Amino acid sequence: MRLARIERNHTQEFIATRLNLTQSYYAKIERGNAKLTLDVFFQLLDILELNYLDFFK
Repeated sequence: MRLARIERNHTQEFIATRLNLTQSYYAKIERGNAKLTLDVFFQLLDILELNYLDFFK
């Protein structure tokens, strides 16, 4: 997720705001230190303009 975010020039703050999360919590998600709900996962894919099948390749 981090690489896709950086490739699109999005900051953690931008993504966190769109997901209604704090930046620190989103950073924990990127590092794998916080759980990611399925709902937030699909919202994140939408923000990053990723297809879930491409994400898992």
